[in-house]
Amino acid sequence: MNNSLKMFLLLAEELSFVKAANKAFITQQCLSDHIKRLEEKYGTKLFYRKPKIALTPAGEILRDAVLQISLIENNLESMIDQLEHGVRGTLHLGINPNRAAILLPRIFPAFHEKFPYVNLKVHLEDTAVMEEAVREGKMDAFMGVNTHMDMLFDAMYLAYEDLYLVISDKTVKKYFADDYPECVDRFSSEARLESFQQIPTLQRNNPSRLTDVVEEYCCRNNIMLNTIFSINDFLTQLDLCRRMDIQVVMPSMCIQTLLELNHPCAGESRLYAFPLKGLDKSLRLDFIVRHGINQPCYVREIYESIKKECQKLTGRP
Repeated sequence: MNNSLKMFLLLAEELSFVKAANKAFITQQCLSDHIKRLEEKYGTKLFYRKPKIALTPAGEILRDAVLQISLIENNLESMIDQLEHGVRGTLHLGINPNRAAILLPRIFPAFHEKFPYVNLKVHLEDTAVMEEAVREGKMDAFMGVNTHMDMLFDAMYLAYEDLYLVISDKTVKKYFADDYPECVDRFSSEARLESFQQIPTLQRNNPSRLTDVVEEYCCRNNIMLNTIFSINDFLTQLDLCRRMDIQVVMPSMCIQTLLELNHPCAGESRLYAFPLKGLDKSLRLDFIVRHGINQPCYVREIYESIKKECQKLTGRP
């Protein structure tokens, strides 16, 4: 990729001639000359200058094309390096923090033993953030939840996750006193959010694809959950459910941790995981890579490892 295209990408990112020139250690005039040559070559303006600098539609097309060229060049260098030195490289992998805590200890030891020269850099983000990172070439792959697909993504299926309502025995006893303990058996086979509207609710902070599924269902069925607390960390959610009269919706992958935490506990502090019924959507897990880029063999290996563990933890192929 020539220098003018590199300077164009830098200006497209900074949207400031001063910042871009300083970052490239060149003068603003030199930067302007690079942009002028590109605009003359393509016969169109690439940036609006007023009221503030911004990409024109043509500039946006060129930016996307140049990013793709950059990815192809980087991929070529990586392939040549593998031929020269064996299987080595750096993998920028995006994953939700809660799923990372569950999956990575299960898969990384064996992965590292097989690929000792691969540096795995994990980015703990929500799906919406990771989608944009892969589009921009800042991330190699990610584990997505109900990913919004587009032409730049290649998706490899992992598993489906069901949703569960997590609630303590003492909270069930308090809010369903007239039907306790018989209601526990009923909810264990089928629970609906309609029955739990009055109970204080924990929720994940947005953006969250899990929260989207719950909110869409509540909106369609005229349900108003009593949300009083929002936090993303599922261990904190479980601890709060144990200590307070509060409930939370969790994906099936987290339920194994709940069962492990239940072992030393008894009586009213016991947590139940009731399978939610009637939801129009579940959570689809996919492994997403950038379309058209030849992936090293270790990317396929980590995909297969994650898929195996996901299907084991969710109990669904």
